[in-house]
Amino acid sequence: MFGQPIGDTRAMKTNYQPMRQLLTFFLVLVLSACAATGPTSSLDNVITSNYQLPDKTKKIVILPLQSPYAEFDSGKEPVVTQLYGSLIKAGYKPVVLQKENYQRIWAEETEAVGGLYDTKTGGYRKAAFEHALSMLARRIAIDTDCSLVLAPSFAIKTVKDSGEKASWDGVSRRLMLQGSTDSWRWSGTSKAISLELIAVNAAGQFQFKTYGGLVIPYVVDLYESKSVIRTDMFSRPEEITEGVNLALLPILGS
Repeated sequence: MFGQPIGDTRAMKTNYQPMRQLLTFFLVLVLSACAATGPTSSLDNVITSNYQLPDKTKKIVILPLQSPYAEFDSGKEPVVTQLYGSLIKAGYKPVVLQKENYQRIWAEETEAVGGLYDTKTGGYRKAAFEHALSMLARRIAIDTDCSLVLAPSFAIKTVKDSGEKASWDGVSRRLMLQGSTDSWRWSGTSKAISLELIAVNAAGQFQFKTYGGLVIPYVVDLYESKSVIRTDMFSRPEEITEGVNLALLPILGS
């Protein structure tokens, strides 16, 4: 239930794809008369039935944000900064766990559960990940007197395009295009980045997994029918704020 692995260096190496593979995530452009669609809430959100708001007298610990591709690392700092700021504004006491401390204790917890991958098949052991994260949260809670541990990561989502926009995980973003669009209408699919947020309480119990749409990381060249990665993908603070606050809805409320 917790989601994908967080902070495991082997997982990062296994999932990393070179730039030429990333560039295959281009939009499928076709002539179309579809109108733009509005944003919808994420259908992937999961909130446990016994979820309770964090205690404002205690800390909320934010783990280092994990990214599946190095090309997206420029978004780590602004997203974590916004997570911190949104929680402060809501009256909470967030702290960000230092990367070195996180890597050390996460390695110890994953080793304690026998690793996150099956030694024979190489398959991902979801139950082992959930147990390791639960133990990590309990361990952090003892050291920091926190009520909640947040594990943020970037999730790559397949989104539908229609008209001039793509909508996913509660947001609607304008497609980034190069070349004349005067005679074009388009539809199809593309890739987008969302913030995935997993919350575990001080007792090691899963609380929620939520998503907030962030950015479309590619710009499409209509003449060449291909896409290239954007160097300015995290340059719009209003998009970061919107996506982060959507992922934080169980804490912030509407």
